[in-house]
Amino acid sequence: MSVTWNKATVLLLTFLWATSIRAVDADSINRAASRDDFVHASLLVIGPGNAVYEAYGHVALRMECPSQGLDYCFTFEMPMNVQNLTKFFTSDSKAGFSSVPSEMFIAHFKKLGRSMTQYELNLLPKEKQTLWRLLDEEAVKPPRWTFDVTQNSCTSMVAYITEQSLDHERIVYHDLPQMLEGSYNDVADSCSRNSPWAGLFWKLHMGDKGRKRADVSVMFMPEVMAEVWQKATLEGDSTGKRPLVKGEALLIAPQVLKVEPPLVTPNTAGLILILTAVAGMVFFWRRKKEK
Repeated sequence: MSVTWNKATVLLLTFLWATSIRAVDADSINRAASRDDFVHASLLVIGPGNAVYEAYGHVALRMECPSQGLDYCFTFEMPMNVQNLTKFFTSDSKAGFSSVPSEMFIAHFKKLGRSMTQYELNLLPKEKQTLWRLLDEEAVKPPRWTFDVTQNSCTSMVAYITEQSLDHERIVYHDLPQMLEGSYNDVADSCSRNSPWAGLFWKLHMGDKGRKRADVSVMFMPEVMAEVWQKATLEGDSTGKRPLVKGEALLIAPQVLKVEPPLVTPNTAGLILILTAVAGMVFFWRRKKEK
């Protein structure tokens, strides 16, 4: 018996074949996605730069799926344009997440001579997938978060979106550094050893908020976040307790850029201004007396 293949039959069989292949691929990917090594989620901590807004470093999230060749860094930043910088001083500037291929992101900071250390997060497979989805959703939106160093900064937003990905779990912090027992100003002072002008800059930006007690979930200084997250645990009623960070920290790039303490500190500059003002007053008083 002969079989006649018309065009419609060929198209139908091709569609069914392609659909079955996609179904098989989807099933295999779903099975692979349930493994812990399918997706890797990591905290990246970047060393300080010379600008006042770079003095404390930066943090980002790195998401990797080796089997699919995917590797992106998600960074929460404020676009550096004139309009946004102007709004920064009125606490009305906008910031948001953006995604950058990891190779490009790492190369950028290596070129600047700034260090980068990677801490792999001990999230469940489902939580890592949720985290990636949330980051993707944020990255396609225009900057929409009002930048605030005590609330919506790189560290606080990385902590926020990580917490949003957890499946009936929570992050529990242990052995907090002493600086977090004080105010935001205390944290800024503690982290401004080599950058007193940056400390003054951020305290002026915070204003009255700087006097409030520091919130551990914000941790707006990257070096503080790195220390706290390495001691934190993930805890849930059905999942028990495990470290938030697993394995050893991976140094991707060393700190080559040297951030030296300035020759003139804010205190010194203030004293110079006061002495100049006093000298000026004495000079004009003598001139007036001579007349």
